[in-house]
Amino acid sequence: MANSLSEKKIREGLLLLKEADKCLQTSWLKWKPDYDNAADKFMKAGTAFKVGKSYNQAKDAFLKAADAHAKNHSLFHSGKALEQAGAMLKEMKKLDEAAELMQRAGSLYQEHGTPDTAALVLIKAAKMCEGTNTKKAIELYQSAGELREMDDKLREAAEPYAKVTQLFIKLQKFEDVVKSLLKQLELYARIGNTAMQYKVILGLTVVHLAQSDYVAADKCFKDAFEVGGFGTSDEAEAIEELLQAYDQSDADQIKTIVTKPLFRNLDNELSKLARDLKPSDEFNISEQHTELRLLSSDIARLNVDETKAAGDKKHKTSEPPPRQRLEFDEDEENPLGSDENAGGLETAQGSETLNEKPNEVPTTHDEVGTTYDDVSTTHDEVSTTHDEVGTTSDEHSPSYVGVENNGESESKENVTEEGPGDEDDDFEGGLC
Repeated sequence: MANSLSEKKIREGLLLLKEADKCLQTSWLKWKPDYDNAADKFMKAGTAFKVGKSYNQAKDAFLKAADAHAKNHSLFHSGKALEQAGAMLKEMKKLDEAAELMQRAGSLYQEHGTPDTAALVLIKAAKMCEGTNTKKAIELYQSAGELREMDDKLREAAEPYAKVTQLFIKLQKFEDVVKSLLKQLELYARIGNTAMQYKVILGLTVVHLAQSDYVAADKCFKDAFEVGGFGTSDEAEAIEELLQAYDQSDADQIKTIVTKPLFRNLDNELSKLARDLKPSDEFNISEQHTELRLLSSDIARLNVDETKAAGDKKHKTSEPPPRQRLEFDEDEENPLGSDENAGGLETAQGSETLNEKPNEVPTTHDEVGTTYDDVSTTHDEVSTTHDEVGTTSDEHSPSYVGVENNGESESKENVTEEGPGDEDDDFEGGLC
């Protein structure tokens, strides 16, 4: 009985194909093919073959219908025909070819202006590829999510991204898993769904710990407090307990925590990932961090000490020796009268006194040699009387140098010849 029905439907389909071909023929009175009627006949023929379980013939009929609709500028119906052809390939277990036809149908829906329908057909195609071509399935799910996001259907857009997350976990591509979860978190934040945000944050923490990245998990937990109400949520409490147990390398406590309903209610792959969580090392992670901090401090301190020592050495080698100054006893008067004249004495006697003992600084009256005879400031030696210079007392500024010699104080007139315009410079030169 079934065979007779199948044969009947197949014969019916063949008749419909002949009628469709006649619609595409032209004549003297019919200049253009009748694509509309031809497409309708092809669709009916495909349905007849489908009922008769002649899937290959049904696929061909639907493809012809899609072509006729496209030539008739009916993109939506052309997409529907391609979708039916893909379904026939699925029945024939040709999943990759079926997914490709579904993807073409989605493009036609999108071009027609129905992105929601396009997203639905892409999700169908992705489901076909999950078992055979995971990468292709991920691509189709991502395309569906993008289409729904463009259509401002953010809640529906998060669903295909959740599928992407599970497929990336199967491929052990955890960096892509994190990106996909962050995309979900963004979508739920835009619609204000805090409950789903908490769930995604829990999944992110599990993924980081599965990679033995305690630092990233802890940072994710701390950043989550920016989400309103997270601090008082059950997810926050569970994450805190899990991080503490992981930090202490308490395998039994971790196993107890991940059996809670919060972890079991995660998506399948995330739940499996949580169930397999184990401490990364046999010793406490916080102790590692403490040791690293101490080591960093020691290195920094050594660098500072070396820099300081190098600076001190450079300072000592480059610092000039201090200027030697002449000192006198408190009860003796400076025979030169001023520091400027003392500077002149240093110049005059540099070859006789300082150069002889460069490492000694004379500090007494006798060492400096500033006796009356040494300084040679007597009236007879200077011989610069008023008459010899030939100038009036108003034109010269005599300088008196008081010298204490054997308890007696004498004041002698010390006058030097000065050229025009150089009075101050010659005098400041001292006794030279």
